[in-house]
Amino acid sequence: MSTEQFEVTAVDGLNLRSEPLVKQNNIIRNLPKGHQVTKLKESFDQRWWEVKTIFGDEDLEGFVAKRFLTPVTASTDESFDFVEPTDSDRGSSLTLWATFYNVHTAQSSSGGNPLLDLADSSLGPTLSDRDWCNAAVEGTVRILDVSNNVVGTYNFAGRDSTEQVNCARFFPSLSLSVIKGTNRARFKVSKGAYGEGTRGFTLVPYRTIAVDNTFIPIGSVVFIPEARGKTVVLPSDKSVTHDGYFFAADVGGAIKDNHIDVFLGISTANPFLFIQSRKDSTFSAFLISNNQTIKTLETMHKV
Repeated sequence: MSTEQFEVTAVDGLNLRSEPLVKQNNIIRNLPKGHQVTKLKESFDQRWWEVKTIFGDEDLEGFVAKRFLTPVTASTDESFDFVEPTDSDRGSSLTLWATFYNVHTAQSSSGGNPLLDLADSSLGPTLSDRDWCNAAVEGTVRILDVSNNVVGTYNFAGRDSTEQVNCARFFPSLSLSVIKGTNRARFKVSKGAYGEGTRGFTLVPYRTIAVDNTFIPIGSVVFIPEARGKTVVLPSDKSVTHDGYFFAADVGGAIKDNHIDVFLGISTANPFLFIQSRKDSTFSAFLISNNQTIKTLETMHKV
Protein backbone atom coordinates (compact mmCIF):
# COMPACT_ATOMS: atom_id res chain seq x y z
CA MET A 1 0.00 0.00 0.00
CA SER A 2 1.29 3.47 -0.91
CA THR A 3 1.96 6.02 1.83
CA GLU A 4 2.92 8.97 -0.35
CA GLN A 5 2.36 12.50 0.97
CA PHE A 6 0.40 15.13 -0.99
CA GLU A 7 -0.90 18.59 -0.27
CA VAL A 8 -4.10 20.33 -1.34
CA THR A 9 -3.69 22.89 -4.14
CA ALA A 10 -7.33 24.00 -4.53
CA VAL A 11 -7.74 27.65 -3.47
CA ASP A 12 -11.10 26.97 -1.83
CA GLY A 13 -9.97 23.72 -0.25
CA LEU A 14 -10.69 20.13 -1.20
CA ASN A 15 -13.67 18.07 -0.04
CA LEU A 16 -12.86 14.78 1.66
CA ARG A 17 -15.76 12.49 0.79
CA SER A 18 -17.06 9.17 2.09
CA GLU A 19 -17.23 7.76 -1.45
CA PRO A 20 -15.58 8.62 -4.78
CA LEU A 21 -18.56 10.60 -6.04
CA VAL A 22 -19.59 14.28 -5.99
CA LYS A 23 -22.74 14.41 -3.84
CA GLN A 24 -24.02 16.96 -1.35
CA ASN A 25 -24.39 14.50 1.51
CA ASN A 26 -21.04 12.68 1.36
CA ILE A 27 -18.65 15.47 2.41
CA ILE A 28 -16.68 14.53 5.53
CA ARG A 29 -14.58 17.70 5.76
CA ASN A 30 -13.26 20.51 3.58
CA LEU A 31 -9.46 20.35 3.72
CA PRO A 32 -7.84 23.81 3.33
CA LYS A 33 -5.25 24.67 0.69
CA GLY A 34 -1.83 23.39 1.79
CA HIS A 35 -3.27 20.68 4.06
CA GLN A 36 -1.39 17.40 3.69
CA VAL A 37 -2.86 13.95 3.20
CA THR A 38 -1.41 10.47 2.92
CA LYS A 39 -2.41 8.51 -0.17
CA LEU A 40 -3.62 5.02 0.70
CA LYS A 41 -4.62 3.68 -2.71
CA GLU A 42 -6.32 4.54 -5.98
CA SER A 43 -10.07 4.17 -6.32
CA PHE A 44 -11.72 2.03 -9.00
CA ASP A 45 -12.42 5.41 -10.63
CA GLN A 46 -8.87 6.60 -11.35
CA ARG A 47 -9.84 10.26 -10.89
CA TRP A 48 -10.09 9.61 -7.13
CA TRP A 49 -7.69 8.52 -4.39
CA GLU A 50 -8.41 7.08 -0.98
CA VAL A 51 -6.45 9.09 1.60
CA LYS A 52 -6.06 9.59 5.33
CA THR A 53 -5.29 12.72 7.32
CA ILE A 54 -5.71 14.49 10.66
CA PHE A 55 -7.98 17.49 11.01
CA GLY A 56 -8.18 18.99 14.48
CA ASP A 57 -8.20 15.98 16.79
CA GLU A 58 -9.89 13.71 14.24
CA ASP A 59 -8.25 10.88 12.29
CA LEU A 60 -10.03 10.91 8.96
CA GLU A 61 -10.13 8.65 5.91
CA GLY A 62 -12.01 9.20 2.69
CA PHE A 63 -11.80 10.00 -1.00
CA VAL A 64 -10.51 13.10 -2.80
CA ALA A 65 -10.23 14.21 -6.43
CA LYS A 66 -6.55 13.62 -7.16
CA ARG A 67 -6.23 16.54 -9.62
CA PHE A 68 -6.29 18.93 -6.64
CA LEU A 69 -3.25 17.35 -4.97
CA THR A 70 0.46 17.85 -5.52
CA PRO A 71 3.34 15.75 -4.13
CA VAL A 72 4.98 16.99 -0.96
CA THR A 73 8.71 17.21 -1.53
CA ALA A 74 11.49 17.91 0.91
CA SER A 75 14.46 20.04 0.00
CA THR A 76 15.25 19.19 -3.63
CA ASP A 77 18.98 19.77 -3.28
CA GLU A 78 20.91 17.61 -0.86
CA SER A 79 24.33 18.37 -2.28
CA PHE A 80 26.97 19.83 0.00
CA ASP A 81 29.80 19.90 -2.49
CA PHE A 82 30.87 23.52 -2.90
CA VAL A 83 34.63 23.84 -3.13
CA GLU A 84 36.49 25.75 -0.45
CA PRO A 85 36.31 29.48 -1.16
CA THR A 86 39.30 31.19 -2.74
CA ASP A 87 40.79 34.29 -1.19
CA SER A 88 38.95 36.38 -3.77
CA ASP A 89 35.62 34.75 -2.79
CA ARG A 90 36.05 35.70 0.86
CA GLY A 91 34.57 39.04 1.77
CA SER A 92 34.31 40.59 5.22
CA SER A 93 35.51 38.51 8.15
CA LEU A 94 33.02 37.93 10.98
CA THR A 95 33.24 36.91 14.61
CA LEU A 96 30.04 35.06 15.49
CA TRP A 97 28.45 32.93 18.18
CA ALA A 98 25.73 30.38 17.44
CA THR A 99 22.69 28.56 18.69
CA PHE A 100 20.54 26.09 16.74
CA TYR A 101 16.85 25.55 16.03
CA ASN A 102 14.67 22.96 14.33
CA VAL A 103 11.18 22.08 13.21
CA HIS A 104 9.09 21.09 16.19
CA THR A 105 7.25 17.81 15.59
CA ALA A 106 3.99 17.01 17.37
CA GLN A 107 0.83 14.96 17.16
CA SER A 108 -2.53 16.66 17.23
CA SER A 109 -3.96 16.53 20.75
CA SER A 110 -7.63 16.08 21.55
CA GLY A 111 -8.94 19.13 23.41
CA GLY A 112 -5.71 21.04 22.84
CA ASN A 113 -5.01 24.56 21.61
CA PRO A 114 -5.87 25.13 17.95
CA LEU A 115 -3.33 26.59 15.59
CA LEU A 116 -5.00 29.87 14.61
CA ASP A 117 -4.32 32.06 11.59
CA LEU A 118 -4.12 35.86 11.71
CA ALA A 119 -7.90 36.04 11.38
CA ASP A 120 -8.19 33.80 14.48
CA SER A 121 -9.64 30.97 12.37
CA SER A 122 -8.56 27.42 13.18
CA LEU A 123 -6.13 25.78 10.76
CA GLY A 124 -7.17 22.32 11.96
CA PRO A 125 -4.51 20.86 14.31
CA THR A 126 -4.85 21.23 18.08
CA LEU A 127 -1.77 20.92 20.30
CA SER A 128 -0.94 20.51 23.97
CA ASP A 129 0.28 23.65 25.77
CA ARG A 130 3.90 22.49 25.55
CA ASP A 131 3.72 21.58 21.84
CA TRP A 132 1.94 24.84 21.02
CA CYS A 133 4.64 26.84 22.82
CA ASN A 134 7.44 24.89 21.17
CA ALA A 135 5.83 25.58 17.79
CA ALA A 136 5.62 29.28 18.60
CA VAL A 137 9.26 29.49 19.73
CA GLU A 138 10.72 27.41 16.88
CA GLY A 139 8.46 29.09 14.30
CA THR A 140 7.47 25.86 12.55
CA VAL A 141 5.64 22.69 13.52
CA ARG A 142 5.14 19.43 11.64
CA ILE A 143 1.99 17.52 12.58
CA LEU A 144 2.13 13.71 12.51
CA ASP A 145 -0.63 11.14 12.50
CA VAL A 146 -0.54 8.04 14.69
CA SER A 147 1.56 6.25 12.04
CA ASN A 148 4.09 9.13 12.08
CA ASN A 149 3.14 10.34 8.62
CA VAL A 150 3.40 14.10 8.17
CA VAL A 151 -0.09 15.53 7.66
CA GLY A 152 0.84 19.21 7.67
CA THR A 153 3.59 21.76 8.24
CA TYR A 154 2.64 25.11 9.75
CA ASN A 155 4.69 28.27 10.03
CA PHE A 156 4.68 31.39 12.18
CA ALA A 157 2.59 34.02 10.40
CA GLY A 158 2.64 36.93 12.84
CA ARG A 159 1.19 38.00 16.18
CA ASP A 160 -2.34 38.78 17.25
CA SER A 161 -3.28 41.24 19.98
CA THR A 162 -4.62 38.41 22.16
CA GLU A 163 -2.45 35.91 24.04
CA GLN A 164 -3.50 32.31 23.43
CA VAL A 165 -1.18 30.28 25.68
CA ASN A 166 1.11 31.36 28.53
CA CYS A 167 4.49 29.87 27.55
CA ALA A 168 6.55 31.38 30.40
CA ARG A 169 6.63 28.12 32.39
CA PHE A 170 8.24 26.25 29.49
CA PHE A 171 10.88 28.88 28.69
CA PRO A 172 11.92 30.59 31.94
CA SER A 173 15.13 31.96 30.39
CA LEU A 174 13.32 34.03 27.75
CA SER A 175 12.70 37.69 28.46
CA LEU A 176 9.22 38.92 29.32
CA SER A 177 8.91 40.80 26.03
CA VAL A 178 9.84 37.70 23.99
CA ILE A 179 7.40 35.54 25.98
CA LYS A 180 4.55 38.01 25.48
CA GLY A 181 5.18 37.90 21.75
CA THR A 182 5.39 34.11 21.78
CA ASN A 183 2.04 33.83 23.57
CA ARG A 184 0.37 35.77 20.73
CA ALA A 185 1.76 33.65 17.87
CA ARG A 186 -0.41 32.89 14.88
CA PHE A 187 0.29 30.41 12.09
CA LYS A 188 -0.22 29.60 8.41
CA VAL A 189 0.21 26.55 6.21
CA SER A 190 3.87 26.42 5.24
CA LYS A 191 4.90 26.41 1.59
CA GLY A 192 8.12 24.61 2.53
CA ALA A 193 8.51 21.07 3.81
CA TYR A 194 10.48 22.38 6.80
CA GLY A 195 8.92 25.81 7.18
CA GLU A 196 9.59 29.33 6.00
CA GLY A 197 12.08 32.01 6.87
CA THR A 198 11.73 35.64 5.83
CA ARG A 199 11.23 37.42 2.48
CA GLY A 200 9.68 34.36 0.85
CA PHE A 201 12.58 32.01 1.56
CA THR A 202 11.95 28.45 2.73
CA LEU A 203 14.13 26.73 5.33
CA VAL A 204 16.74 24.15 4.27
CA PRO A 205 18.23 21.81 6.90
CA TYR A 206 21.89 22.50 7.70
CA ARG A 207 21.95 25.38 5.17
CA THR A 208 19.71 28.08 6.61
CA ILE A 209 20.81 30.47 9.33
CA ALA A 210 18.72 33.08 11.13
CA VAL A 211 20.54 36.38 11.54
CA ASP A 212 20.18 39.94 12.73
CA ASN A 213 19.72 41.51 9.31
CA THR A 214 21.35 44.75 10.45
CA PHE A 215 24.54 42.75 11.03
CA ILE A 216 24.32 40.14 8.24
CA PRO A 217 21.96 41.07 5.37
CA ILE A 218 19.27 38.59 4.37
CA GLY A 219 20.41 36.75 1.25
CA SER A 220 24.05 36.66 2.33
CA VAL A 221 26.18 33.51 2.16
CA VAL A 222 28.35 32.84 5.21
CA PHE A 223 31.28 30.42 5.16
CA ILE A 224 32.16 28.81 8.50
CA PRO A 225 35.49 26.95 8.29
CA GLU A 226 34.73 24.89 11.40
CA ALA A 227 31.65 23.40 9.70
CA ARG A 228 33.56 22.16 6.66
CA GLY A 229 34.21 18.41 6.74
CA LYS A 230 31.60 17.69 9.43
CA THR A 231 29.25 14.77 8.70
CA VAL A 232 25.56 15.57 9.08
CA VAL A 233 22.52 13.33 8.61
CA LEU A 234 19.78 14.89 6.48
CA PRO A 235 16.04 14.27 7.04
CA SER A 236 16.19 11.69 4.21
CA ASP A 237 18.68 9.73 6.40
CA LYS A 238 21.42 10.47 3.87
CA SER A 239 24.79 11.29 5.45
CA VAL A 240 26.75 14.09 3.80
CA THR A 241 29.97 15.96 4.48
CA HIS A 242 29.19 19.62 5.04
CA ASP A 243 31.00 22.12 2.84
CA GLY A 244 30.82 25.00 5.33
CA TYR A 245 28.40 27.27 3.46
CA PHE A 246 25.23 28.72 5.02
CA PHE A 247 22.53 31.07 3.72
CA ALA A 248 20.92 33.90 5.71
CA ALA A 249 17.20 33.33 5.10
CA ASP A 250 15.60 33.83 8.50
CA VAL A 251 15.41 36.21 11.45
CA GLY A 252 14.36 35.82 15.09
CA GLY A 253 13.32 37.98 18.00
CA ALA A 254 16.26 36.77 20.10
CA ILE A 255 18.84 36.94 17.29
CA LYS A 256 20.83 40.14 17.80
CA ASP A 257 24.17 41.49 16.56
CA ASN A 258 26.74 38.72 15.91
CA HIS A 259 24.44 35.89 17.06
CA ILE A 260 23.33 33.39 14.39
CA ASP A 261 20.85 30.52 14.73
CA VAL A 262 21.62 27.43 12.61
CA PHE A 263 18.63 25.47 11.26
CA LEU A 264 18.95 21.69 11.73
CA GLY A 265 15.69 20.59 10.10
CA ILE A 266 13.97 17.82 12.08
CA SER A 267 17.03 16.98 14.21
CA THR A 268 17.27 18.03 17.85
CA ALA A 269 20.96 17.04 18.14
CA ASN A 270 23.63 19.61 17.35
CA PRO A 271 26.41 18.11 15.17
CA PHE A 272 28.61 21.22 15.04
CA LEU A 273 31.35 21.96 17.58
CA PHE A 274 31.24 25.66 16.77
CA ILE A 275 27.67 25.87 18.13
CA GLN A 276 28.08 26.27 21.89
CA SER A 277 24.98 28.41 22.57
CA ARG A 278 27.08 30.84 24.58
CA LYS A 279 27.76 34.46 23.74
CA ASP A 280 31.37 34.14 24.87
CA SER A 281 32.04 31.11 22.62
CA THR A 282 32.82 32.80 19.31
CA PHE A 283 34.27 31.55 16.03
CA SER A 284 35.48 33.03 12.75
CA ALA A 285 33.45 33.17 9.55
CA PHE A 286 33.45 35.02 6.24
CA LEU A 287 30.87 36.60 3.98
CA ILE A 288 31.09 35.10 0.50
CA SER A 289 31.23 37.45 -2.49
CA ASN A 290 31.02 34.83 -5.27
CA ASN A 291 27.78 35.68 -7.12
CA GLN A 292 27.31 32.18 -8.53
CA THR A 293 27.50 30.61 -5.07
CA ILE A 294 25.08 33.20 -3.69
CA LYS A 295 22.61 32.59 -6.54
CA THR A 296 22.76 28.80 -6.14
CA LEU A 297 22.03 28.93 -2.42
CA GLU A 298 19.32 31.52 -2.95
CA THR A 299 17.59 29.26 -5.49
CA MET A 300 17.86 26.37 -3.04
CA HIS A 301 15.79 28.42 -0.58
CA LYS A 302 12.92 29.07 -2.96
CA VAL A 303 9.99 26.82 -3.81
